Amino acid sequence: MDDNKDQSEPKAPDYLDLYNTVTELREKLRLLEASATSNNQPPTSNLPTLASTTSNVPVMTPSVDYRILPDVSTSIWTFTGHETSAQADDWISSVDGLAQVNHWPLRYRLQYVRAHVTEAARSWFLLEVFEDWDYFVQRFRRTFVRTLRKADLWRELEARIQAMNEPTIDYYYAKIGLCRSLSLSFAETRDYILEGLR
Repeated sequence: MDDNKDQSEPKAPDYLDLYNTVTELREKLRLLEASATSNNQPPTSNLPTLASTTSNVPVMTPSVDYRILPDVSTSIWTFTGHETSAQADDWISSVDGLAQVNHWPLRYRLQYVRAHVTEAARSWFLLEVFEDWDYFVQRFRRTFVRTLRKADLWRELEARIQAMNEPTIDYYYAKIGLCRSLSLSFAETRDYILEGLR
């Protein structure tokens, strides 16, 4: 009975076994380092466990790409289709930038858009078929980013005043954006900003 018990229990290596294993590993490491410095030729005769190569060109091994991403579900706001042309352009530029930075394939990009469109924009999205990302962006811009005439921009600039509880900085940058789209000078921009302040 004791003989069976001795055969089934694992045996820990003794000091001499460990010493020999460490010595063998050190020698293999020394040979690998020597081969790396002498024309990248692996000493395959001395290391039977190494794979032999036919060229001196280092072979790239595939690696897994791990990324820590921010919470992308909240980084882009939901698009309804009722936004202004400038807001629509900003939205599609933000989504496109996020997709490019993360190297998303088409199906990820379209799924992200699907999760971030509602109302009219969602209805439009579900009725369309998109073969590639560039086609999607082109169709989105054609549908939601309308080119405003100068007269429309002037009318919007004239009508834009600071709302009752609107932070000054929000008003300021909205007004600056309108002035830039009309290519106004610094003096004209300053006057229009001051004109709408409360």
